Amino acid sequence: SRREKRTFIFDIHCNFTIRGHYSILGRILLFSLDTEGSAKIKIWNQHIHLEVLEKVVKDEKGEGHYKINSYKYKADYGSDLKLNLTNLFRGSPAISANILDVLNSNSQLVAAEFGGPILDYAIDYAMNVTQRFFSTYTYDQISKVPLTDDFFEDN
Repeated sequence: SRREKRTFIFDIHCNFTIRGHYSILGRILLFSLDTEGSAKIKIWNQHIHLEVLEKVVKDEKGEGHYKINSYKYKADYGSDLKLNLTNLFRGSPAISANILDVLNSNSQLVAAEFGGPILDYAIDYAMNVTQRFFSTYTYDQISKVPLTDDFFEDN
């Protein structure tokens, strides 16, 4: 953390799993698809560089809380990526399995084409959870560095 610039910097190397629901209307590689189903995406050895600009504000009780001003990130798609998408080709599990095999064998191409929105969603979700944490716990509960009044900013 760089206190003078009010920036938290996270350099994360991790395995990453995203679970959810998907809907596709369009093309993936050579396949025209109009479908939806359950999704699980696993990424191995992913690197995420995240910079979070923060400030400390006082709530209605006069207690200080971190507040996320903005954030930006850079991420790769790891050393390996595996997609598990159900119902990829409506009504045909065999064709769905074959398409999924092709997508997984070209997973870095698929990630380069569609990974941005997926990572944006995952990072946005993580930042929302982080802000809820900061709103729940006061600055004094999280940090042990005393602050002077001039450090606090308006909401």
